[in-house]
Amino acid sequence: MRPYVVDSNAFSSLVSLHSEVMIYRHDSIYDLLEYNAKIQNQFLFLMKLSVHIPQLQKHEYFLYIRDFIIKYDREMVQYFIQFNQHAKTWYRFVFIKNSTLLGFLLP
Repeated sequence: MRPYVVDSNAFSSLVSLHSEVMIYRHDSIYDLLEYNAKIQNQFLFLMKLSVHIPQLQKHEYFLYIRDFIIKYDREMVQYFIQFNQHAKTWYRFVFIKNSTLLGFLLP
């Protein structure tokens, strides 16, 4: 995709971010949120760029990265929904524990 842009490093951060997401396993929700924000920024950059360069919209690497980001975004939405459900369940348990006699017995 680099022949379509003047700066040869334009896609470097996107390529490295893609590699990091594919290779590393993220252990905390904060890591996921950080990567999600970075991916959203790069996706916006890619979409703004593709509007001005019609040849880029037909390029196979562009299509691959675009589809990967869309798929990643859908997976993150599902992951955050599940995380939210688990957090609500945990907070409900803590509330019930603290508002009953068990709250006095268990720390």
